Amino acid sequence: MGLAEATAIGVGTVVGSGVVKLPGVLAGMLGGAQVLAWALSGVLCALVALCFARLSSLMSRCGGPYTYCSAAFGRLVGFMVAWAYWIGLTMAIGALAVFAADSIGIIAGVSDASWLTGVALLVLAALTASNVTGVKVSGIVQDALTAMKVGVWVAFVLCGLPYLRLDVVSSGPAVDLKVLGMATLIAIWAYLGFEETTVPTEEMRSPKKDVPRAVIATILLATVLYISVSVVASSVLGVEKLASYGKRGVEMAARAIWGEVGGAAFSTFMVLSIVAVMNGILLANSRLLFAFSRDGLLSSGLVRVHERFRTPWIAIVVQAAIASLIIVFFTT
Repeated sequence: MGLAEATAIGVGTVVGSGVVKLPGVLAGMLGGAQVLAWALSGVLCALVALCFARLSSLMSRCGGPYTYCSAAFGRLVGFMVAWAYWIGLTMAIGALAVFAADSIGIIAGVSDASWLTGVALLVLAALTASNVTGVKVSGIVQDALTAMKVGVWVAFVLCGLPYLRLDVVSSGPAVDLKVLGMATLIAIWAYLGFEETTVPTEEMRSPKKDVPRAVIATILLATVLYISVSVVASSVLGVEKLASYGKRGVEMAARAIWGEVGGAAFSTFMVLSIVAVMNGILLANSRLLFAFSRDGLLSSGLVRVHERFRTPWIAIVVQAAIASLIIVFFTT
């Protein structure tokens, strides 16, 4: 993988449901001043991202947070930190598969639980297959999904420019520092995932150069996108109306710009957006299992690399199997 694929992993993992769900929520807390929360959270995450960028330039071993914590505090602490991290993200894979299936069900007009489970498992199986086939294939998939995702958001911003009113930034109640702090913490959630870029470093052509650049580029692109989307959504609907819609605010702004047909297309885009996040997590998270196994913390079988595709296919399949159980749990 190169810089493009590494950045696609970061952007594809970071830019997900947060940019859709949070602008309306933050508008209810801060009004138009929500841009301050986005900017502050971006700065805070950028400081952490710079640490990851520096560490990745010093240690180009697969594992990301696990490798860094192990080097600083020992393998036990590194394992505890990374294991909790891995469990959380594996649960997220299962949940995201269910969310994707639910969005597909809305488009298709189907809500049967068994159908939902089947579609979620199919989505997971397809992404697992692309990851086993090779990091180049999964990287191409991630490039394509991320390009579509960013393309739709750029279209949303450009189509919303005729509605643009910069005065919305100053509309709403006076900024309360306590509320601003709470809103900033909520907004940080939308940035989580940039560290995924540091996990599969051994499968990159120039990890010491590309990984730091990809981490920083992810934060910068996400910050610009989040502020742009929130300002456009506020301009299209008005701050008060955006706040009244809450988590559905951006989707309602999309319908106001493009109409009902465009709204349906936006729901389709949501599926692609979720799948892009899933693919990024699948690609990076399976390498954590590989790193655990290589260091003797888990079964040595997980370290096996596919003879043809040169991917840690056992680790990928094991992770998918656990995520499948989570899918069944979520849908029954």
